[in-house]
Amino acid sequence: MKKQGSHHDLFGRIGFWLAGITLSLGLTPYLLAQGGSIQASNSITGGVYDENGRPLSDVDVELQDEYYKSVGNRGKTSFSGRFIFNRLIPGRYRVRVMPFKYGYDEQVQDVDLASNNRGTASFGSEIATLDFRLRKRIADTDSLGVANAIFAQEVPKTAEELYVQAISDLREKKETACILKLKQALEILPNYFLALDLLGKEYLKQEDFPAALDYLGKAAVVNPKGASTLYGLGYAHMKLKQPALAIDNLRRSVSLSQNPTQPLLLLGTILRQTGKYSESETELKKAKELSKGKLADVHWQLALLYGNNLKRFNEAADELELFLKAQPGSRDVEGIKKLISEFRRRASA
Repeated sequence: MKKQGSHHDLFGRIGFWLAGITLSLGLTPYLLAQGGSIQASNSITGGVYDENGRPLSDVDVELQDEYYKSVGNRGKTSFSGRFIFNRLIPGRYRVRVMPFKYGYDEQVQDVDLASNNRGTASFGSEIATLDFRLRKRIADTDSLGVANAIFAQEVPKTAEELYVQAISDLREKKETACILKLKQALEILPNYFLALDLLGKEYLKQEDFPAALDYLGKAAVVNPKGASTLYGLGYAHMKLKQPALAIDNLRRSVSLSQNPTQPLLLLGTILRQTGKYSESETELKKAKELSKGKLADVHWQLALLYGNNLKRFNEAADELELFLKAQPGSRDVEGIKKLISEFRRRASA
């Protein structure tokens, strides 16, 4: 009996030592010890990449069982974007990747390990490989049409979970619930950039411009390089009749955005409204070039500039024709065609 007890103690110590090594490497083991011996040798490994195939390091990866319960501790990807879960018993698992600090949506993949051996004394040594190609989350490619660059920030798990729930509410068009959860997340982490940014944009949609200005302003302090945040600020300032501040934020958004079509359009519009016609034409023509004729509002603003402000009637008519081409379903096609004829007549006169 004494010999058998020492045998169990030995395997128990080995199991503890192996678990210690695994955890020190940032891995999350799921060990099944029966009588002190480890009876699991399956693994799940994989990589986490951005939409361009570049590896993402330090991303939270969680292993769950088939009932959505966490198995052991949460791990993180290595510098090369890799993760591994070792010494797993047979069964169905879910691997959940949570890249929120990079501005991507979470992803989940299911995997079935050596299921034919489940419930037997013989365990397999299967290695399952999963790769995750992540996509921008809704908060970053939002209704404003401008994307923020990736912004990394350490966020408490409870705040992060509230943000994820808010995103889910938003997709289900539960705006009130979304706003409530974002505010709860901000109670935990007041400078939570993604929550500040999304909350400000939700208030923009509700046309509560002072509230939008408040939250987007705080978001811009946390992340001064957020092109979409600055665009939202510019829009709120415009609605609050603060053109100088609007122009300043929109110029910053243009300089930071990979595709500044929308910031250029709004910037050109405000410049026209404030009598800066030459600057307005410059920015609107840049937007026109970037949009490749697909953004009808650019042609409309240029038509207003040429027809009403600069008295360049042929160019105004040209832009209205391009407007109808980009938006053939306009509600007042006949009225626009009459205006084109009037501009042509005045040009010839």
